[in-house]
Amino acid sequence: MRVNGYRRIDAPERTVLFTFGEMIFSRNRWCKGKKTPYPVDEWLGFKKYIRYFSELLIQLAKLVSKMSYREVCRAGRHLTNLSPMRTYKSGHKNGRWRTHAR
Repeated sequence: MRVNGYRRIDAPERTVLFTFGEMIFSRNRWCKGKKTPYPVDEWLGFKKYIRYFSELLIQLAKLVSKMSYREVCRAGRHLTNLSPMRTYKSGHKNGRWRTHAR
């Protein structure tokens, strides 16, 4: 990256949920003008602000086709500490889904 004119800024940590579990890793952020890429994220195919690997969604889609909604939620809890109801409540509490006055 330095050969291409980039300079290293920092190395923040990122937590990503894979099919085999949660993984925390640090990656280098590089800067050239206003562009600040993370080469590891680009190489692995991560999008900005996404905290799960695409393979995980494929596995969950397979589960959904074979199990009931409740059973999929139970299986999902083994992978992560989020549940659909808990996510809704925390988003509602933080004001993300506010109702607008007419």
